Amino acid sequence: MFQTDFSPAEFTARCRRVLEAIGSDAVALIQGAEKETSHDLFRQTNDFYYLCGVEVPHAYLLLDGRSKACSLFLPHQSRRQIENEGEILSADNVETTRALTGVDAVYGIEELSRFIDGAKLLYTPLRMAEGAMMSWDTLQNGQREVFSDPWDGRLDRMRWFVALLRQRCPATEIRDLAPILNELRFIKSPCEIELLRMAGRLSALGVIEAMRSTRPGAWEYQLDAVMRYIYLVNGARDAGYRAIIASGANIRFGHYRANNAQLTDGDLVLVDCAPDYHYYTSDIGRMWPVNGRYSAVQRELYGFVVAYHKAFLDLIRPGVTAEQITAEAAERMRGVVEVTRWSKPIYAQGARDALKWAYHMTHPVGMAVHDVGHYRGKPLQPGVVLTLDPTLRVPEEQLYIRSEDTLLITEDGYENFTAAAPLELDDVEATIRQAGMLQGFPAMRGQARDRHSAAHLRPRSATTTRPASEFADESMQVWPRTQRTNAPAVPGAYLPAVLARAYQGLCACCARLDRVFCQSLRNPADPASRPSSCHPLFRLQLRSDASHSPCSTLGLASWACLSTLLSVPGARSSPG
Repeated sequence: MFQTDFSPAEFTARCRRVLEAIGSDAVALIQGAEKETSHDLFRQTNDFYYLCGVEVPHAYLLLDGRSKACSLFLPHQSRRQIENEGEILSADNVETTRALTGVDAVYGIEELSRFIDGAKLLYTPLRMAEGAMMSWDTLQNGQREVFSDPWDGRLDRMRWFVALLRQRCPATEIRDLAPILNELRFIKSPCEIELLRMAGRLSALGVIEAMRSTRPGAWEYQLDAVMRYIYLVNGARDAGYRAIIASGANIRFGHYRANNAQLTDGDLVLVDCAPDYHYYTSDIGRMWPVNGRYSAVQRELYGFVVAYHKAFLDLIRPGVTAEQITAEAAERMRGVVEVTRWSKPIYAQGARDALKWAYHMTHPVGMAVHDVGHYRGKPLQPGVVLTLDPTLRVPEEQLYIRSEDTLLITEDGYENFTAAAPLELDDVEATIRQAGMLQGFPAMRGQARDRHSAAHLRPRSATTTRPASEFADESMQVWPRTQRTNAPAVPGAYLPAVLARAYQGLCACCARLDRVFCQSLRNPADPASRPSSCHPLFRLQLRSDASHSPCSTLGLASWACLSTLLSVPGARSSPG
């Protein structure tokens, strides 16, 4: 019903700091997320969750500087909702909600108006609320596209809420609460650091499994899949943002997210990913060779970026600015650039340009991957979490080389949350040589989207000879993969093989009938129409000819499946 990562006392302390910031003549009103309209799991907005931890749609939190009271306004829950979805915090269970959240009072949302009427000053966030896989910059960019669309231009939910407040409270001055919340969220508490540490650990383990699973012929989305498996099996809600899995020419795009290209021998693959772990995320970036061995040029360029990365790590500390650290790292690497025997002049120039770039320490990380808060021009403080992301660009060859880690600034230096992922080139190559999860999957090992080819459905042994200790991180209780063990042959042990052969029979049947059905669906006015453009689903649904009816097609397919099953040695047959 309620989260267990933060105590009610921590939420109360956060609300008290907001009350101190707004003063005794103002109120602060924070709107929670609306109910999801898809089948996805509800996720609260970051600001609302940060202040009270309540995961209920259409909730409101009022912090009243006049009375110093913190009040929740929640919807009522109908009996039908309880029967269908289970009980959640609501205006109907006041004492339970107060005990779990630490707020002073709980009301129904219909009572909110009387608490804000007459307020002279009202604070509310004047920026769009972050939800699943969202950051303030992605929200701004998306809304900019909406405003620029001449057939759209609608208001986002934040602007609509502010418009309602101004309409219903015309005498109230409305100010932006976002700067106050940004400052609070910028310095992480010990409980937040624990969640960020876990998110970073899962990010690194996901990258390790992606490295192990990389082989020529695999697909970018398959690496995404094995990383998300690591996240989900260890308690994450999902990915913290759409992963970047860019191979070959796709690496030149800074935020490539199609993830639909096939990995090619000789190419590099760039991976940038993280989970959404209990509302906190991370950020990591690594590049490695698809074939498992860096070429001379790849080693030259990525090796420089790794060396630059390590120079930063030697210099990061509290009490100095990011700009000062960047200048010191560039000075340290300047001699390296000049003594290196670059294979091309454009590579040397790319390295020199990298030393001029001022933003290798890129952005804060927290509840969002591009989190709120600013550290530019200010000394770094303990409790700040940010990314280190040195990059090198060679525009003449459309190359974009980078590596990234998430760091916590501590009293005496830093802690690298994503350090478990190999950074050194030799360590990366050794990791790729290890057996990967993807190669153990029994299905979709070849052209995954070819529905007429079943050649890739080769059942594999569901065993491993590697001890479970190699996969476990005992200290974090993190398990990168599910272990499979040897088992004696028992009834049903050959079921995967049987099903695969049955599917092959179905695919073969469809392939044989493909030409006949597609001919029947040609557009008579377009003799150039091709049978391959006909989707199998349409063949089953649209053909009404008696000689090739849906029943006939399904009958043949069923007979192919049944024949395949009956042909397996030891399978039972029946008179029917």
